[in-house]
Amino acid sequence: MTMDKLLAFRTTFMRAIAQAWADHEFKIALVANPTAALKQYFDFDWPWPERCEFKVEEAKGRYEWIGEDWVWAQSLWESLVMRLPLDPELHGIPKAQQAMALADYYRQRSSMFDDNWGKNDPPPPGATATFTKEGKFIVKEGKDTRHEVDFTHDAKKDPAEIDISEGEPGKGGRTMKGIYKIEGDTLLICLTKDGERPKTFESPVGSPNVLVTLKRPKKD
Repeated sequence: MTMDKLLAFRTTFMRAIAQAWADHEFKIALVANPTAALKQYFDFDWPWPERCEFKVEEAKGRYEWIGEDWVWAQSLWESLVMRLPLDPELHGIPKAQQAMALADYYRQRSSMFDDNWGKNDPPPPGATATFTKEGKFIVKEGKDTRHEVDFTHDAKKDPAEIDISEGEPGKGGRTMKGIYKIEGDTLLICLTKDGERPKTFESPVGSPNVLVTLKRPKKD
């Protein structure tokens, strides 16, 4: 990503939080369709469409402002869902201190604004990923199913190929093309949402490729 796009994201991200604090209708629009809301209100195009489906949720319970700093949860995985402090009253922020709270938020969440955001985030504790013989790829956090999509693979290709599909083709569905390899108890997958199927297991900065490493759990 170019520096101008990165700076535009930083600015728009903070403007969106401030706008949500002042405009209830914008907050509703931001949660319902964040990509469209940022485009409509700020003429901003989400810079990672091929890497991250942009979702926004209120962050109540995830972190709170205590007057001079934000207290964060031990695990805050934001590569798919951005949990933002959209309502200052929920977080106990007086109107006179909202500007300070926004500045503190920007300072503490600096990792969210760099070019590697969303690429190397660790999964939340207890997260599991399962490929079933029925062709389902299921991601869970504890007992809760977060994602369930279809997949196909061809182990005879070199490298082996995998396609992960969500929804029906032509009806808003999408397919991520990828390659994979198994080394011992480790499954390495390289996927792309944009362009041709990857040929190597690499995800350089600025590419649409995403590397996923899964390890088989050890038996008790």
